[in-house]
Amino acid sequence: MLEAFYGSLRGSETARRILAGARKPMTPKRPMEALQQTGPARASHADSVVPVDPQARVVHVNFADGCCEVEQARSSATALQFGADASRVLNGSFLSSEFRERNQRLLSWNRTEALTSGKTPSGKVGYYVWKPYVLLETLREPTVEEGSIVVYTDAGVHFIAPLRPLVQAYLAGSDISATETPMMEADVTKRDAFLLLDADYPSIIQTNQIATGIILARKTPLAIRFAEHWLSACEDERIITEEPSRLGHPDYFTFRHHNDDQSAFSLLFKKYGFRPFSQAERDEVVLAARNVAKFVAASDAFALGGALSQDGYISAANAAAANAAAAAGRA
Repeated sequence: MLEAFYGSLRGSETARRILAGARKPMTPKRPMEALQQTGPARASHADSVVPVDPQARVVHVNFADGCCEVEQARSSATALQFGADASRVLNGSFLSSEFRERNQRLLSWNRTEALTSGKTPSGKVGYYVWKPYVLLETLREPTVEEGSIVVYTDAGVHFIAPLRPLVQAYLAGSDISATETPMMEADVTKRDAFLLLDADYPSIIQTNQIATGIILARKTPLAIRFAEHWLSACEDERIITEEPSRLGHPDYFTFRHHNDDQSAFSLLFKKYGFRPFSQAERDEVVLAARNVAKFVAASDAFALGGALSQDGYISAANAAAANAAAAAGRA
């Protein structure tokens, strides 16, 4: 439907109303046939439920390198408090020299305000190509046994309630699960990513983007294959960077900005047929404190008739983290 109106009604309110009415919630689909052959015997589908072992080991993992270390410590402490058996507090030393060399350009990319317009990254240098690497290497770790659960969170995410109920509910029918956002995929993913990942279809374009702030994974061959695919996608500058699309096809007319590693994750998540949980379900378990701080700062600036710069976003988030740490120390 996007294609039908793209040329003749570009940007018109009529097209927007029609598309808004046509959009439907994402429904789980079976993984690609080729991937089913290398994954577990079951498919990640709503009618195929394999309960999570209540005794399954849960390994929490996060990553920070030059940013967010204060929040990272709280993230790990609360993960252990609310049900994780272990928490791996990772930093730049976790990245292999081969990975660093291969992705040197992406890890040192100057993400200017022009590139990140409309977004609130926690740093101005480098893309988060390390995120799929962290998930993949944790899943590959021999001490993480088959069937174990890996819970990745951003460093600024901390737990406020037991995490196992969310794991049990969503990994029973899906080897990977993450949060479904209100953002529509066409609004926050550039056209090159759709094309290069063979995801330029209405069933993906017209559905909600899946976020990467918290990712649940059951260690299976399919989950590992997905993480490999995500890493490969993120190592492609045409997919992960906010640089304009260059394959000759225009972005969809509702496009605002590109969500880099998250856009790649979301497109692949839908292709594999994994099952997401809602923001409301997420918010019962975790608090993305750093993102909340950035949102509040931006809202305050807007209310006063101004706007927040890239440095302003980062300063607001850092100040909120420092205040939270001070409050915890007084408690």
